[in-house]
Amino acid sequence: MRPLTAPPPPRRAPQLLGGRRDELERALEQAVGIPAAALGGWPAELLSALEAEREGREGRFVQALERLLDMATLDGVFLDIFQSVITLVRARLRRPLLMIAAIRRDSVKFTGEIRARCR
Repeated sequence: MRPLTAPPPPRRAPQLLGGRRDELERALEQAVGIPAAALGGWPAELLSALEAEREGREGRFVQALERLLDMATLDGVFLDIFQSVITLVRARLRRPLLMIAAIRRDSVKFTGEIRARCR
């Protein structure tokens, strides 16, 4: 005998950025001062990686950040300006405590990478 009702759709994690994605992309671009198009749409890529991390795909944010730093290095961009990315993301997305812990962990690694590359 078949059930009378269909099973509920799979539950997805609430979207981290909600309707603020465009606003956050613009804020990241302004904080760094480098147009998104100059480095392959970097704000969108970072925010997508952040959402992927939130959905359980660990390491995506750091990978995207590393790709961004590599592109910026090749273009001769001063890497210290990207610290504002971590600061802005942490300030705007304080609510999800697990994400904050991941961002803090990643920001420590990121800061170390910047220092190593600037030597």
